[in-house]
Formats: sequence, structure tokens, C-alpha cells
Amino acid sequence: MRLLAGWVKVGIGVSLVASMMVAASAQPVDFCDSGDYTTVDLVSCTSRNLHYEDSKLNMSYKSLMKLLENKEKNQLKQAQLAWIKFKESSCKFSARHFQGGSMYAVEFNSCITNYTYDRRLELDNEVKYILNQ
Repeated sequence: MRLLAGWVKVGIGVSLVASMMVAASAQPVDFCDSGDYTTVDLVSCTSRNLHYEDSKLNMSYKSLMKLLENKEKNQLKQAQLAWIKFKESSCKFSARHFQGGSMYAVEFNSCITNYTYDRRLELDNEVKYILNQ
């Protein structure tokens, strides 16, 4: 049984490391071009960035959950729920200067994207640590 678990970790590890190498950039992905934009364009662009980073975070979270024991899974779930509350509160605060304005969504989405990217890197590092033990 332990041998099978070891091979499962190796298989998961190979696919995770390959996907992490592709995603290991210095900052979150940016689907925006460098031209002039309307607010609608900026909201759309930041929404796409956020959707991309959120989907990558979900993949990292699921990958890590596969490697954890039940007690650790519960700890990660609780940590993730707390992180979500923190991220949203922090970004609402950061975007407060734009409250009621058209740029609020741009600022909020950009902030959430940055936190999401950072959290994904943290989870990916946990996966690497477990696989290298």
C-alpha cells in the first residue's frame, strides 16, 4: 500500500512540476495590451486576469489536497477560507478610493489577482516541499 502511495505521489509530482514550470513567472499573467483603454476594456481585462489566476489557484489547491492526510486537508481548508476573507477585505480597503466610481472594479480585480497569484505560489511551494521529502 505504501509503495502504491509513493508511486501516486511520483505521478502527481511529475505532472505538477511540469505545470509549475510553465507558470513560474515573476508576476501574475496580464491579458491586457499596452494601448489606451476605456474603463469597460480595463474591467474586462482585469476580469480575465483574475479568472485565469483563480483557475490556476484552484488547480494548485486540488493538487495539494491530494497529497495531504485528512487532518492536514481540514487545516488547509480552514486556512484557505480565512485567506479568502482576508484577501477580499484587504482589496476592498485598497480599492476604497474608487468606491462608487467606474475604476473600482479595475482596482479591486487587480488586487484580488495579485493576492491570488501569491497564494498559488505558496500552495505550489507546499506541493514541491511534500514531493521532495
